[in-house]
Amino acid sequence: KQDHQFLLEQLYYAKGVTEMADLVNAWLLQYLNKQNHVDYKDRITAAANLIIKKAGLISMNHLACYINMSIRSFERHFNEEIGISPKHLCCITRFNHALELKLRKPNIDWTFIAHQCGYFDQTHLIKDFKRFCGNAPASLLKHVPLLEESYTSRINAL
Repeated sequence: KQDHQFLLEQLYYAKGVTEMADLVNAWLLQYLNKQNHVDYKDRITAAANLIIKKAGLISMNHLACYINMSIRSFERHFNEEIGISPKHLCCITRFNHALELKLRKPNIDWTFIAHQCGYFDQTHLIKDFKRFCGNAPASLLKHVPLLEESYTSRINAL
């Protein structure tokens, strides 16, 4: 309450809207930093969920800011809780999205998929395929069954 009163006094004597906004912003940051009831494990879970929701297309700066942690602290806590780094989860999620897209729509070009999934180019996508599967995309798809939707569409076509 005392901090709240002090803020109100500062706002009363502020010389303009910009100064008022700066005062409120500083007060809110200080207030949020004092809140210890939010468990960092819940924040790490929220960050992991956001990575999955965004299909791995999110920056570490954005994630750290989203959960109100420094980047270093975020990466350390994430690794402790999840078992891998947030960047690695982004890579896995992005790769999974690319593979899922190709399995759902086999006629789509790999270059289109690479750009759609946030890869710099097709070579970057192929490198991830080899990293996670040990094979290039074309050879992997020979061994992977079609998704359920493809089977259904084949049955309906008969």
